[in-house]
Amino acid sequence: MAKVFYLDPIEHLSGKIAKRHRTVYNYRSASGRKYTSVHGARSTSPTSSELVMRTKFSVCTSAARLRIQDPSHSAADLAAFRAQKKYTTLLGWLVAKAYKCYDEGTQTVVWDD
Repeated sequence: MAKVFYLDPIEHLSGKIAKRHRTVYNYRSASGRKYTSVHGARSTSPTSSELVMRTKFSVCTSAARLRIQDPSHSAADLAAFRAQKKYTTLLGWLVAKAYKCYDEGTQTVVWDD
């Protein structure tokens, strides 16, 4: 009887094949280990600290998007953004600024102009 050996068409791959798939393929070059992991939906509800972080993020990003559209602040914000080198986008810089101006008590962003 003949022996059959399966030859992999691809030696290894890492990551997802498609965005909608739940299977993630991993390869560790140091050990040569290949494995898969399946990520499903979350089975537990978010903790209170996670909900606080989500709320803070959504409030800060909304405030930054509104600030970009406000013509009364656009010139000053653009000049301050160009003066710094840490952030590459105006939106990212405004979100970081909104995090600094976030008020925990009222859950709003109070801009310090």
